[in-house]
Amino acid sequence: MSKFKSLGARATSATIFAIVMIAGIYLHKVGLVLLFGVIMFIGLRELFTLSFTGDEEGLRKYRIPGTVLAFSPYLWVAVQKLILPKEISSTFVNIAMFLLPVFIAMLLELLGRARQQFSRVAFVALGIAYLTVPVSLVCDLAIQDKGFHPDIIMGLLVLIWISDTGAYFAGSAFGKHKLYPAISPGKTWEGSIGGAVITIITAWFFPELFGEFSAGQWVILGIIAVVFGTLGDLTESMLKRNNGVKDSGNIMPGHGGILDRFDAFIFLIPFAYLYIRLFIYGLY
Repeated sequence: MSKFKSLGARATSATIFAIVMIAGIYLHKVGLVLLFGVIMFIGLRELFTLSFTGDEEGLRKYRIPGTVLAFSPYLWVAVQKLILPKEISSTFVNIAMFLLPVFIAMLLELLGRARQQFSRVAFVALGIAYLTVPVSLVCDLAIQDKGFHPDIIMGLLVLIWISDTGAYFAGSAFGKHKLYPAISPGKTWEGSIGGAVITIITAWFFPELFGEFSAGQWVILGIIAVVFGTLGDLTESMLKRNNGVKDSGNIMPGHGGILDRFDAFIFLIPFAYLYIRLFIYGLY
């Protein structure tokens, strides 16, 4: 009976998750910014909790300010995308906004005279690089001068979900050779290859579902999703294994935390962004 309850909890949380994601992405650009802001904020808290496992003083003192500092550049992105006209935007101002929290963290640690100051400053920088930048790129892809493009974000998410699901079933049926047993014992080469094939085939039909790009362009994005999504999954597994935990959090019953759900997507975004901006839009 407990097994059925567990499956029921997983199915319920997955359904709620899907509804929230679809509604947040498609209803309005404000909803998308808020949705991914919440995802990033919770993800940062999970990251800092994992980072300071075993360091109770550091965890108690730095989890909240560290999360706020790493989150703060996203507020600038939100204001820029939702309020300010494009001509006010500046590449150098954007860079400064993302660097400023790191220098503030240095000043706080200098004034606090805590031990291992730069280890905590480094984690603020990690939070910005690992979560704040990718989520900000999500907003930049979805909210452009020509309008609102939620299909791009939904398409990339679906590519990740197809890759994960395809790899799971292919691995369950044919998996024999471990992909990276030291980090993720459950992943196999057969599963990864099966997930890649399913993703690439499905991506060919994405113009009918999401538009935006051609079939060939979606296929390339599918390949990017398979490669870098898998690397993102392994990276988060490495972080959890290093801290001796199974899940990054418990916000979703049966599915773990935010980082568990978005590790592949987060890692994919910078590479997908570069491909879209450089080779599809031809913009710098």
